[in-house]
Amino acid sequence: MDSNKRRFLGATIPWALMAPYAMLADRATAQNQSDPARIPGMPPPPGPPEPPEWRTPVNAPKPEERRVPRQNQKRIHDDVEKLCTLADELKKQVEETDSGSVLSVSVVNLSKEVEKLAKEVKNLAEG
Repeated sequence: MDSNKRRFLGATIPWALMAPYAMLADRATAQNQSDPARIPGMPPPPGPPEPPEWRTPVNAPKPEERRVPRQNQKRIHDDVEKLCTLADELKKQVEETDSGSVLSVSVVNLSKEVEKLAKEVKNLAEG
C-alpha cells in the first residue's frame, strides 16, 4: 500500500469511529441542559406577565349583564321587526331587478332606510 494512502487512512479512521460517539454525547448534553443561558445555582427567570384579563376583580360586572331600559326594549323589538320586513322587501326588489345593470332608486333608498334603522337599533341597545 502506498505510504500516502496509509497516512490518509490512519488519520481518517479514528475520526470516523469517534464521530458517532461525539454526536451522541452532544445530544445527551443538550437534553440535560434545558436552558443553556441559565447559570447553575441561580433561580430561573420569572415567567411572562399575566394578561390584564386575568387580573380583573372577581366581582366586576360583566358587559353582557348590562340592562337595557324597558322603554328601549319595546322600541328595539318594534324596530327589529320593521328592520326584518324592510330587509325582506329589499331582497325581493333586488331579486326582481336585473343586478347586472344599474340598481333602481327605490332599491338604493330602501337600503339607506335599512341602514338608518339598523344604526338606530344599535344606539338603543347600547343605551
